[in-house]
Amino acid sequence: WGFPCRLRCSMPLPVRDYSWTETGDEILLKLPLKGVKTSKVDVTCTSCYLKVSYQPYLLEGVLKGKVKEDLSSCKIGDGLIAFRLIKENCETWKSLFAETSNDELNRQRQTAETIVKEKLISQEKEKLKKKDEMAKFAIQQQLKVGTVNCRCTASICHLQVDQANREVVDLEKQRERDSVTKDLEAWKDAVVHPSDHTPSHTPTHPGGPSQKSVSLWTEGEKELPQVRGTSSISVNFTHRIFPTAARESKEQEEQEWLSKMAEARKIKLSDKKDQLIDQNPESLKDKGNLFFKKGDFESALSAYSEGLVNNPNHPFLYSNRAACYLKLSKFELCIEDCHKALELLYPVVPSNYLQRTKVLVRRGTAYANLELYDLSLQDFESALKLDPTDEQLRNDRQRICKLLLWQQKNTATVL
Repeated sequence: WGFPCRLRCSMPLPVRDYSWTETGDEILLKLPLKGVKTSKVDVTCTSCYLKVSYQPYLLEGVLKGKVKEDLSSCKIGDGLIAFRLIKENCETWKSLFAETSNDELNRQRQTAETIVKEKLISQEKEKLKKKDEMAKFAIQQQLKVGTVNCRCTASICHLQVDQANREVVDLEKQRERDSVTKDLEAWKDAVVHPSDHTPSHTPTHPGGPSQKSVSLWTEGEKELPQVRGTSSISVNFTHRIFPTAARESKEQEEQEWLSKMAEARKIKLSDKKDQLIDQNPESLKDKGNLFFKKGDFESALSAYSEGLVNNPNHPFLYSNRAACYLKLSKFELCIEDCHKALELLYPVVPSNYLQRTKVLVRRGTAYANLELYDLSLQDFESALKLDPTDEQLRNDRQRICKLLLWQQKNTATVL
């Protein structure tokens, strides 16, 4: 393991004032920084080679025995470079470095540099592989969203076609009703005003023979039936206390019933908030927002969870539920929901900057409450990159930095 190399002084000064102790299975080594910044320290260590370079000082040599480089560690800070080297074999070294020739030292140095380069190349490949996996995941999510949108569009088209068909049928029915009404009105006119259809009579002259009237009706035609007499009947309807047609409506009783039903719905929402009937995720999100504004975080949590049952790929439901967990001091669950929301809000585009900023701030706040200040600082810095003009975010980041420094000073131990 090692840190990236820095510029080296042509004539380094050997470090002689280091101190080291050993036990049966480990070596503890301390080197003074001597005022050099920690960012200028270059460390290279393999199983049998150690090199520490910080201008203009240098400590280099072949170790007396072999160490487990994957279990060994190095800590730089508080004016010291502290090593904890785990021995491969439980034995006493008595001296830190072995006496070797320059050729052997050069060979060990080249081997260490080769190992460090290979590890850097491997890490770069891992980063590229992870980046490709994230890109594939983003494409899959986009394809899923596109499929859902296509299904919604097809459903809307079917509804529009059905609505058009209903309108055509209603128009045909209206035309038929108009035609029947027109024929009925014509028949009524013919019945009420029979003089318009009766034959005319010739006048009778005084003293002359009377002449019979000539009928204009043909023999094959039948006379119209006489008009029916009018009368009134009484119709009794069953007494019903619910909305009915206008001819049967009892407005006062119906209004009373509607008010009772409204009260019943209110009681049901207030008493059984975790048994929501509406299965629409957007409607459930709106209900959860109302509960959240009122400070009823448990009910809001229930609404968001019910919405996620019906649509587990809704990032806003995860984000809002994370806010509820944060208010209820359930920080681990808040972090878990924030992870899922950020996965669904990928790739990062300007249209989701605002929502990603909210999720990052909530997760950073949860980390801070768990005293994981380093992870909290990362989230606040990511949020500031999305919204660099937010002064409140900048102030929160400064407070997290102070807490992290305080934690490091109080918990740091020199190895």
